[in-house]
Amino acid sequence: MPASAFPVPSAAPPRSSITSYDSARWTNGAPRLDRVRRAFGIATLLQCGGSGVGEVKEADVPESDFATSLFPLTTPGTVDRRIVGKPARAQYRPGQGCLLAPGTDSWWTTEDRNNAGRFHIRFEPELLAEVQAVHNRRLETVPLINDRQIFWLVASFFDLVSQSDEPQPILWQSLGQILLWRLLMITAGPRGREDLRGRLAP
Repeated sequence: MPASAFPVPSAAPPRSSITSYDSARWTNGAPRLDRVRRAFGIATLLQCGGSGVGEVKEADVPESDFATSLFPLTTPGTVDRRIVGKPARAQYRPGQGCLLAPGTDSWWTTEDRNNAGRFHIRFEPELLAEVQAVHNRRLETVPLINDRQIFWLVASFFDLVSQSDEPQPILWQSLGQILLWRLLMITAGPRGREDLRGRLAP
């Protein structure tokens, strides 16, 4: 497989070349990024925070055709958020995260020192459409995810992109398919979950 399929993470620039992330409008500067990888319809990135001096950062994120799962990997402070126009104050505990379906706009504000360790896994529209078609289900926005299996998959992705070697394509694709299937399960409702069990995308 060509080495260019997995770009080397960049510690310096705040731009990720992942359209759905770079479209966000930041107040007081965008956070540093790491673990930027993109291949086979799946992209990852890690927000590394900024100066850490307590300055408030805001991110206004327009809707896109990507699906985004977002999990803090460190204990965060309080976050003010607005997802599809619904404001809330939230604190994501370790192991908790959120899912933004395509077409979801959001707005976030938090102190700079609490903006580190936020791990994004993003699914491109072609992959998402394929998996949704296989299961005849649509992914929906979930502002708070508290699911140990999903967090285990997210943590496995983080471990994968933290290695010095490029991820094995079959492992990368398999983890992405299983994570996307599991995210689809939690948005399907109880009856939909029964239909989805045991039916991974080919």
